[in-house]
Amino acid sequence: MKKPLISVLMAAYNAELFISEAIESILEQTFSDFELIVIDDGSKDDTLVKMQQYADKDSRVRIFSQDNLGFVPTLNKALLLAQGDIIARMDADDISLPDRFEMQIKYLEEHEDIVCVSGNYEYMDEVGRKLTTIYMPLNDDDIQSSCLDGAPALCHGCSMMWRWALDDAGRYIVGMEPAEDLDLWLRLGEVGKLANLEEVVLKVRLHPASICGSNTDIQNEKIKIACESAYKRRDLSRSFTASTPWRPGDDRSSQFNFLVRCGWWAFNSGEKTTAILYGLKAIKKDCLRSMGWRLFISALMKKLPDDKHALR
Repeated sequence: MKKPLISVLMAAYNAELFISEAIESILEQTFSDFELIVIDDGSKDDTLVKMQQYADKDSRVRIFSQDNLGFVPTLNKALLLAQGDIIARMDADDISLPDRFEMQIKYLEEHEDIVCVSGNYEYMDEVGRKLTTIYMPLNDDDIQSSCLDGAPALCHGCSMMWRWALDDAGRYIVGMEPAEDLDLWLRLGEVGKLANLEEVVLKVRLHPASICGSNTDIQNEKIKIACESAYKRRDLSRSFTASTPWRPGDDRSSQFNFLVRCGWWAFNSGEKTTAILYGLKAIKKDCLRSMGWRLFISALMKKLPDDKHALR
């Protein structure tokens, strides 16, 4: 077999509910010169069985299984197995839009100074209902500025980068999870320029396993380490200020706030039925807080209340 241009890396752990959609979205890409490397990281469900079904049908799918090592070691192992000159990322619970690879390859070919390109994306919930579209900064200056502030401005799950740049940047650093993506962008940004496509290229699934914020303190600590290391490498005189986490923790209040946020996202995206559903979820979580009721009534009436800016 000839060497593929793109190696797509996917780490999977207990992803049996979503991995079929994720793999199919890659196999249905309009650009077909790729290999898909999927590593089952010690799943306890039928993830490996689902993976095997696709490997049996399509020679571009290469599957591997191992004891649970964690996300970053698994990605580094996938890198060692990769044959392509370009590395693309894909998570086992997301959905890539059909022309994602075609657009990203074209962009990299037309912009020789770009070492990594990602794009805009949509958030969907566990069953695929649209919540909102996330628009990322497009140019290198804005992306790097955001990253230096501790806010990753590239979507890791739909990133595409040159293999040589990834090697020069030092690949993924074990111990930097769950801020391994920000750490990588900061180091890649010292090798070359970063970019986002203005098109939506991915649907990112928010579900209980992906939105848990119980490790928020650890993540903020790793973000601080990544940023301060970058300040030192770049000889920048600045201090790091942690941002307020938006993902819910184990407490009832943050979970309620997250449900309300998802509901307003859906409302503003024109997804009124989804907004009603999240209003009901918020009311069930805490029926005494007015924000849940206001979301529910607004979505039911299909109009924002007069004090809409106070409801977010």
